Amino acid sequence: MEEEQQGVSLLEIIKIIFSQKWLALIIAVAITALGTLALYLGYNATATQYSRTFTVGFPGISDSSPTYPDNTPFNYRELTSRENLRQACNSDQKFSGIDVDGLYTNGDVSIVREISELGGETTYTITVGAKYFSNKQQAEEFISALAKAPVTYVAGLAVDQDVYIHDIDSTSFYEDKVDMLNRQMGYVKSNLIDISSRSGGTLKTNCIQLNTRLELFEFNLNTAIVEMRENLYVHNVEEVKASYSAQLSILESQLRNSMREVEIIYGRLQSTDPTIDLAQSSERVEELAAQIAQTESRIAVYSAYIHPQGDVREISTNEQFNAKLTELAAELEAITERYTNLLGVYYKAYSFISYDGPVTANGRIGGVVSLIISAAAGVVIASIAAYVVGYNKSKGSITSAEQQVE
Repeated sequence: MEEEQQGVSLLEIIKIIFSQKWLALIIAVAITALGTLALYLGYNATATQYSRTFTVGFPGISDSSPTYPDNTPFNYRELTSRENLRQACNSDQKFSGIDVDGLYTNGDVSIVREISELGGETTYTITVGAKYFSNKQQAEEFISALAKAPVTYVAGLAVDQDVYIHDIDSTSFYEDKVDMLNRQMGYVKSNLIDISSRSGGTLKTNCIQLNTRLELFEFNLNTAIVEMRENLYVHNVEEVKASYSAQLSILESQLRNSMREVEIIYGRLQSTDPTIDLAQSSERVEELAAQIAQTESRIAVYSAYIHPQGDVREISTNEQFNAKLTELAAELEAITERYTNLLGVYYKAYSFISYDGPVTANGRIGGVVSLIISAAAGVVIASIAAYVVGYNKSKGSITSAEQQVE
């Protein structure tokens, strides 16, 4: 009996709704159309995110602690920093309308790293909110600009490699000049060996050829240093005497202080003081030993100029040697310039960005899904509205009939 009553009740509901079929149809169509547009255009505009996955490579990044070639740590999170967002925006006029501050402040940009368990390949995925871009292509190009930051940074390192001789003309003292030349020569030589071991083909051949040229330079420089110190050649006799005499006093004082500190450390090590750190003390002694050796070497050099031993030699100037030193500096500058060019080729060859396909849209509702959701909502709302209207009308008709009977 209850089932029959429920069936009748349901049938009455359907009849009431059907009595307002045109109203229901209009409401359903309207809600479906408006809902589809709202979801597809409105919701998607705010909820959609664009993502792009890529790999990045440059010399040093594959190490356990990734670093740039200049030993600066590589932090992939910096790719989505406010600074990098602004740099990417300023890199091209087509990005001028992008609100990068809003993108960063609202947390609508992110990056994740994934390391493959099989091949060990590391991939990065940058995600941005779609509402900040005029279209998908602009978002793709902007993400690419963000991802290029490491490679751009590495490319910028292949300049100004004259780290020890860029200010060689700031001093007139020959000993200072040859020290700068020695340091620059060692810097270029060690880096050339490293590049040669990591590269191949023409680049490796060019590195080997430049290293041969550098070895000849090293021989000529060492020959010049021996000539300079044997003959006591200086740029200016009086200036050198005054300067080296002052330097000797300073170096001798430094030597005494270093040796005194070594004696103190040894004295503490022989005591029973439990607070003495053996490892730390040993490390400090090694540092002091290196300082003492360097100081003694400098003292010997300066003393040879100020206090010549056993013969009539005196410090003097020599124009021919001065010209030779100038030629050596020019040669090393040319070698350094060639090395800088090879370094640029090396960075370009071994630095890359590889994208895993184009930008993909996430969180976006498709047109068909938007239509289905809106149609379902339209049917439900239209049915309710039709029932309410139909019910009120039928109730009103019953009331009018009862009044007429009375």
